[in-house]
Amino acid sequence: MAGDVRAALRGAPGDGVELRWDQDLTRATVPTAWRSLNRTLRTIKDGELHLVLAESVQLDSAGVGLLEEIRNLAMARQLHFRVAANSPAVRNLLSIYTAPPDTKPTPVRTAGPFEQVGEKLYAALDEAFHFLVLTSDTTFLAIRGLVRPVVPWRTFVEQCIRIGSQSLPIIALISFLVGLTTALQAAYQLRQFGANIYIANLVGVAMLAEMGPLMTAIVMAGRCGSSIAAEIATMVIAEEVDALKTMGIPPLRYVLLPRFYALIFTQPLLTVMSTAIGILGGLLVAVLYLDLSVPAFWTQLVDGLAMRDLVQAMLKSIVFATIIGLTAAHVGFRARGGATGVGKSTTAAVVASIFMVIVADAIFSLIFYFGV
Repeated sequence: MAGDVRAALRGAPGDGVELRWDQDLTRATVPTAWRSLNRTLRTIKDGELHLVLAESVQLDSAGVGLLEEIRNLAMARQLHFRVAANSPAVRNLLSIYTAPPDTKPTPVRTAGPFEQVGEKLYAALDEAFHFLVLTSDTTFLAIRGLVRPVVPWRTFVEQCIRIGSQSLPIIALISFLVGLTTALQAAYQLRQFGANIYIANLVGVAMLAEMGPLMTAIVMAGRCGSSIAAEIATMVIAEEVDALKTMGIPPLRYVLLPRFYALIFTQPLLTVMSTAIGILGGLLVAVLYLDLSVPAFWTQLVDGLAMRDLVQAMLKSIVFATIIGLTAAHVGFRARGGATGVGKSTTAAVVASIFMVIVADAIFSLIFYFGV
């Protein structure tokens, strides 16, 4: 800087000043320049500091850092700091490295309660619309596939093993414990009235018409629904689904249909196995705790069950499998946001599937109770 710093100031110290600078702002001169500029900045109470760089000034990254530090100090004191340069090279360097001048952000208007409700309602209707489109397309492809098979037999068998066979151990364990627990809770009450034999009716009807289909569906939603949603979401985010569309291959036929067929086929079989193993748990309690014989339990069980209960169980299992497959596919195809989106889709698929399965189960119960 030429001479004393005060000789280059224009304007009163309390109103802001204009400072003309003709020294280089490089790594070698930054310490001296920092002391001068900082001392000048302290004399300004309000207004702005306008720094004008002469055409002969040389500027490097250290000088740019100095100017940014002065800008930050001025912002902390609620002052405006502007830099002007006569040299085109310096102006170009400042435009590349310096931050834009501080501006007050435009306040974001908070949405009112009606707008928030409308936004959520619109999002819900949009999700429902896409779900209905997916349901109609999948139903059409599934029915047409029964006439003109489009899923290779080997792929279908692989999905059945993966979805059905590998799910059997956990379903069997849970069903056995549910049947055992149900029988234990009922036995305590039945013994008081000498109605031990009716434990066969209670366990049989409860497992066949209600607990068997429901527990199987919940396990399948957690195990297979999450897997389907994660696979489809990964394909969407990796743009594999877009690649299939580009090649003229319908993603539903290639990605969803084999899994959908496997769910529809294996879910009723798993429900039957779940019911049988749950009744076995009840039989164990009846024999060991209520002193019933196996023939007496079996006879009472056959008398207590009706074809209506079996039809209800099979209808529930098919509907539950459809709900799990379509919900998982819908959430997977709507995934966005990288790896985080895959995790969110997996969680959403499980929660939505279980919720819709329980709602459907309640509707079935009302229909069979009042209508059949």
